[in-house]
Amino acid sequence: TWHQGGSVATPNTNESQVAQLPNGNLYMTIRSVTGDYRLSSISTDGGITWSPATSTGLVEKSTEGSVIDYNVGAQNHLLLSSTNHYGDRRDLTLRTSLDSGGTWNSGNLIYDSASAYSDLALSPDQTVNLLYERGRFGTTIANVPNYYQQIALTRVNQEWLQTPQVVNTFLDFNEKTSGAASTVDAAILDSSGYALHAIAEGAPTYVAGDPRRGGSALHFQNVGDRVELTKADNLTTQFYYNVDYTMEVGFRTTNHGVGGEADAGILLANGNVSRSSATTWFVEVEDGRIHWEVTDSIGITSDLYGGANLSDGLWHDIAVRKTMTDGQYALFVDGQLVDSLTATIGNLVNFDSILVGQYDFTDKQFFGDIDFVRISDASLAPNQFVSVPEPSSLALAGLGALLLVCTVRLVPRKVQVC
Repeated sequence: TWHQGGSVATPNTNESQVAQLPNGNLYMTIRSVTGDYRLSSISTDGGITWSPATSTGLVEKSTEGSVIDYNVGAQNHLLLSSTNHYGDRRDLTLRTSLDSGGTWNSGNLIYDSASAYSDLALSPDQTVNLLYERGRFGTTIANVPNYYQQIALTRVNQEWLQTPQVVNTFLDFNEKTSGAASTVDAAILDSSGYALHAIAEGAPTYVAGDPRRGGSALHFQNVGDRVELTKADNLTTQFYYNVDYTMEVGFRTTNHGVGGEADAGILLANGNVSRSSATTWFVEVEDGRIHWEVTDSIGITSDLYGGANLSDGLWHDIAVRKTMTDGQYALFVDGQLVDSLTATIGNLVNFDSILVGQYDFTDKQFFGDIDFVRISDASLAPNQFVSVPEPSSLALAGLGALLLVCTVRLVPRKVQVC
């Protein structure tokens, strides 16, 4: 039998969920209808009475969330799924608390774009199942709003929950072993787990990749060959002044050597530099060396150079990194630091697409092969770069941890399983 419990005497709250704590108390997670933070309440008498709702400090835009208790050995966890953005329903995140909801970690991003209601459940094998609404900003499916275009099921295991998730995008170009790249949207797959898939444009082709890693690479041989991570899909690569980041590219070329064409050989860049408000940045092979240039949101331009005769037909890996604590930009070639500088750093916000192989859709064409592109929201050490096959690097890519995603697209009177 069931009996009606007490209510939380805090106005403008609803859509709550409850989990039991190790001491028998009940923890309630609560949506605030008018505020910008999730709320919580505690009952010490089995739900007969509840404490006034207090802020958890977790940002969200008035959205339902879900909470469950999750035991790992003798350690009790609370898991919370909720959106993570002040201004909109987006960035669904799965967080963990080790102190009965007193504090929460920064969590692992589940979905980077439009997302809304969610529900958590445990399988008998302790796999965490997360069912949630999601979509893409700037898209419409049969007039369904962005947040409700799909119902997705993500399943994660304990190892994944305990693995730092810092990789935003990982394009490894292993979709095919040969032939032309598909120009269908999202045909270039993101293996980071965030599904930030890209599109090939022009006519790049697949060739054998760097033998140190195996797999394939993309060959850029014509003006207009590029890969685009579209504006709607790159919203997690918004590197604000107080955020670390690392960008990595593996490549080989014989077309951008000493004395070659200036301002050519783009490896990675933001896509549209025509707007005066946009920050600009690019990494290129110029005059046989790497050139990294960034103009941030406060108008400061910084340049780093490094390497020698990298247009030698051999595979090379480069990494550009920003570290928040000391304001340092650093450039690495094949795992070695080759240049650095300290600057006052504003935001590096990508208002438009991110491009591989070209700049601003028309300029600085790269000719050669690109084995991978990886973008991370962390200042990685050299032993964490893709080029070094050590366990720490593999863990950052999510290997060994389980993250499975199934989606159902919502259209009138139909259910399509994707």
